[in-house]
Amino acid sequence: LVNAGRIEKGGTMYLGPLKNGTYIKTMAKSIHVAQTSVDQAWAGHSACFAVNLTKAQRKMLTHHQTKKKGMVLLGQEPTAPVYGFTAEICLSKGDSTFIKGQTNSTIHILHVKTACRLVDFDTMAGNGTT
Repeated sequence: LVNAGRIEKGGTMYLGPLKNGTYIKTMAKSIHVAQTSVDQAWAGHSACFAVNLTKAQRKMLTHHQTKKKGMVLLGQEPTAPVYGFTAEICLSKGDSTFIKGQTNSTIHILHVKTACRLVDFDTMAGNGTT
């Protein structure tokens, strides 16, 4: 899925982050949307990209030591990956859900699903949750 922006056939793309935090610079050889070859894809398209990798890059990506979950293709120069952050989130609480401080859970952000730790929380006024 193209989240934002536009990518054209022959455009520069960055594949990563690898386990060491780096990205591989590559090129979009072809783009397909709905099994049709197109010259460009933009935000909202579910697209398939054929990327141009050297033999060494292909060999490197076959090793489990370099690939990891959550790798993406970026159309612009990537910034350093973030391994931790602080956020305000709203938790859905069901009948059998017990939430307390220092709880571990799973957080979904776009295509990334990762473990998180609830350090501190406040209750929402007026909705009867605790």
